[in-house]
Amino acid sequence: MVQASEKDPEGWGATDTVTVAPETTGLKAGELSANCREQGLSPEQEDRWRQASLNANEKPVFTM
Repeated sequence: MVQASEKDPEGWGATDTVTVAPETTGLKAGELSANCREQGLSPEQEDRWRQASLNANEKPVFTM
């Protein structure tokens, strides 16, 4: 899991936020909430980051 830093999670970099989504996939609601608390996140932040991670693969980054 991403180690909670002294920074507010909203200030985490892309590497940290992209790591959260796969590590929390499949967790039940209670487990997700506990994990978010440990990381200093809210479930809403985790959900936004998960959606951003999923959406990133739907749009082409480079086209010729």
